[in-house]
Amino acid sequence: MHRTTLGDFELTVVSDGTYFLDGGAFFGVVPKTMWSKKAMPDEQNQLDAGLNSLLVRTGKKNVLIETGIGNKLPDKLVQIYKQPAKLLDNLHAAGVAPEDIDIVINTHLHFDHCGWNTVRRGDQIVATFPNAKYYVQKKEWEHGCLQLERDAISYMSPNYDPLIERDQMVLLDGDHELLPGISVKVVPGHTANMQAVIIEMMRRWNPWNEAPSSSQQLLPSRPVPGSHPIYVQIVVHVLVHVGFLL
Repeated sequence: MHRTTLGDFELTVVSDGTYFLDGGAFFGVVPKTMWSKKAMPDEQNQLDAGLNSLLVRTGKKNVLIETGIGNKLPDKLVQIYKQPAKLLDNLHAAGVAPEDIDIVINTHLHFDHCGWNTVRRGDQIVATFPNAKYYVQKKEWEHGCLQLERDAISYMSPNYDPLIERDQMVLLDGDHELLPGISVKVVPGHTANMQAVIIEMMRRWNPWNEAPSSSQQLLPSRPVPGSHPIYVQIVVHVLVHVGFLL
């Protein structure tokens, strides 16, 4: 389990396991002769891809970015993708219970990014993280509701509609700061309305009673108590299938 710190924040990678994706679907127009040098597919051209989430402990709040594939897949999709369902176990290993999560951020609503948003309890679907507020872009949810032929399989409403009905999921209209130091920014790409998560870390520099050079601003040599803060932005759109850029 990988951990790192950004200022006062502790970041922990927690995994829901791995699953299998078609290499061509994964890399799109990139030729197989190029991507297979980095990721070798099996005999069915499938890649074993990661289902990674990011736990951010701010000292006051526990924030979970992405929730993996979950445990609600239909039998047919379990046969195709498998269903490791390891996220809750790995959160437990990190010392966090579902009740401890305060905020859940979904970069988008494909089933492999929001599957553990909810769980089945008898004939009901309820929040996996009962004390959390969930955040996603409103236009992303609206697109999922369209159930277009091209990507309908990726949008499974039990992962989010029950939360919206109970006012537990907040539908954002554009960029937004969720907590001091944690914000989201709309970055069209993988989906038209996905959001990146931006974590801001405060560092300090010694002004020596004069204006610092740009390199000193960006790369302080050491922390100096009482000096002026600068902020280093780290974009954490979670590259959940190939690892984190931390």
